[in-house]
Amino acid sequence: MSGVFKKLARWLRRARFDQRGTATIEFVIVFPPIILLLVMSVEASAMLTRQAMLDRGLDIAVRSVRLGVNPVLGHQDLKQWVCDASPSIPNCSDRVKIELETRDPFAWTPPDPTPDCIDEDEPMAPVRTFVPGNANELMLVRACVLFEPLFPGAALGKQMKIRNEKYYGLVSTAAFVNEPR
Repeated sequence: MSGVFKKLARWLRRARFDQRGTATIEFVIVFPPIILLLVMSVEASAMLTRQAMLDRGLDIAVRSVRLGVNPVLGHQDLKQWVCDASPSIPNCSDRVKIELETRDPFAWTPPDPTPDCIDEDEPMAPVRTFVPGNANELMLVRACVLFEPLFPGAALGKQMKIRNEKYYGLVSTAAFVNEPR
């Protein structure tokens, strides 16, 4: 038994001054945080691009409704206008859900804090609220889309608000006043 300890002690004395492998140790310490930062930046840029496209699509659709170019006929019409203006959202017409409701600007009540989103894992729910409103009424429009994170188990994808442990929701809100016709 003492021979094993002598060999171990001799090996440790020699290894103490050996410089081979020091670059590997530095690599093992520095590489994981750099890769984690790269994965987080890709996830954040994908999320921000999707959010910007949803905001843009909703703004363009609301502007065309507000100017009277496209009168609001129904949920499907407004959804199609949002999807036409945001081509980077995959399967947009199947994934976007739009809420349209009237608001009294003098007795303001905030909208429900949990937006109505389409969840691909659950059966299709009907449109919660879609009231086109009358002339001179304040309208609140909210669009919601669920996305799967690109890297669900890593870094930012793990920290995002996840719905059903699989999706995160992007919500865009706009308001306009119905013009008299």
